[in-house]
Amino acid sequence: MKELNDLLVNDNVDVSLTSPADYSFRKIKSLYMADRARPRSMRIGKEVIRGPNDKIVSNSLWLNHNNLESFNGVVAFCNKIFEAPSKIKWLDLSYNAIEDISDEILKFKELQILYLHGNCIDNMLDILKLKSLKNLKTLTLHGCPIETVPFYRQKMVYLLPQVKNLDFVTITPREAVAPAPPGARELLKVYEGEEK
Repeated sequence: MKELNDLLVNDNVDVSLTSPADYSFRKIKSLYMADRARPRSMRIGKEVIRGPNDKIVSNSLWLNHNNLESFNGVVAFCNKIFEAPSKIKWLDLSYNAIEDISDEILKFKELQILYLHGNCIDNMLDILKLKSLKNLKTLTLHGCPIETVPFYRQKMVYLLPQVKNLDFVTITPREAVAPAPPGARELLKVYEGEEK
C-alpha cells in the first residue's frame, strides 16, 4: 500500500481555545476538492482565526452533513488548510455516506473526539483500526449499520478500552470491566492476523 503523508507539525502555533473550522453543509463530495470551500462562521458566530501562513488556527474540523463517501484525502486537506494539522483533536464526519474507516485516520495521533454517526459504516474489523488512537475518548457510530451488530455496545467498549464516551453516553465503570461479549475475542484475533 502507498505510504500516507504525515500531518504537518507546527509547534509554534497555539490552537487551544480556538473555534472549529466548520465545513459542514457544504455539499462536499471529496476531500481532495474540499479546499475550494470556505469555512462557515454562522454556526460558531465568528470567523476562523488565521495564522502567519494564512492557514486556519484550530484543533477541530467539522465536515458533518456533506456528501463524503470516504475520508481519503483528509490528511492532505488538513495539511493544506491548517497551521498545525498534527494538533487536531476533534473530527466531525457525521451525516455523510462514509462506508469505511480510512487508514488516514491513524495519522491523527492527538485525536480525542471522532463523530462518525449517521454514516454507512458496517464493518467491526474496520473499527479496530481506532485501537491505535490512544487519545481517543469520544466516539459516535449510532445511526450506522454497525449499530445493529449483536452486542454492539459491549463489543465497542471491550475492543476500544481508551474510549470513555460512546454514542454520547458515558461508559460506566461496570461496562469497562465487563467480560468479553460473544465474538469479541475472535474479532481481535482476526484483526491481529490481518495486521501481520
